[in-house]
Amino acid sequence: MPELSFMYPICNIFKINLNELFLGEKLADADYKKKAEENMLTLVKGTENMKKYCRRPSFRLCRYC
Repeated sequence: MPELSFMYPICNIFKINLNELFLGEKLADADYKKKAEENMLTLVKGTENMKKYCRRPSFRLCRYC
């Protein structure tokens, strides 16, 4: 995944949106909403997992740290 500051310029060059960049594929208009919702759920689940497993102070390494 590219650095955050490069994401919008990359999208502009390829004439895609962030959702398509994250998915790695061009979306039809009909699929856009469904895929956007799936990406949001994935993001929320990842954030919840980080909160669950990455508590401070902890000397245990997890797959999210």
